[in-house]
Amino acid sequence: MKFLLSGLCLLIITGCSVSGLQEAEPPKKYTKIHYSGYFILTIPTPMLANAKILDSDGTVIVFDKKRQLSGFVITNEKDNLPEKFNLRDYPKYLLGLKETDGLPADIKRKFELSSKELKQSLGGLAVSIYDESSKVYYVVCKEKSCVTFVIMKNQGEQIFMLTSEGFDWGFLKKIIKGT
Repeated sequence: MKFLLSGLCLLIITGCSVSGLQEAEPPKKYTKIHYSGYFILTIPTPMLANAKILDSDGTVIVFDKKRQLSGFVITNEKDNLPEKFNLRDYPKYLLGLKETDGLPADIKRKFELSSKELKQSLGGLAVSIYDESSKVYYVVCKEKSCVTFVIMKNQGEQIFMLTSEGFDWGFLKKIIKGT
């Protein structure tokens, strides 16, 4: 499914300092990239020194030839889904964790085509699900290429999709959680 997400993606870049636990440790600097009020990436500022930040259907951060992040906020409206569609099921349909039989034909077809495309690009869909107190993560990785969906348990208006090249899940989880 092509994500046409320009418009509501909010990019606010601010630098912030976080003090270390020991006085001798220098402060760590992070940059927060706000995709919406719910979804923020916290990236170590030195990593952004030579990075390019682009806005194209979402925010893309190109660190170098082998490493990049692309974030998208998905809503029913942006993805042309029915108003009553439960966005929390979005990754389940896309990743083949839930049958699409009960969906309208056009929506079913979108998910089936997108799922097929995702399988081809990642060589299959071995899905890992991480259920935490406030978020659920659906993660599909092949080596250092990942697609991650983040669902906030306290709201159903938006979900976040992060695609990445050159980063492992451990790093992605840290920047999504806010370090």
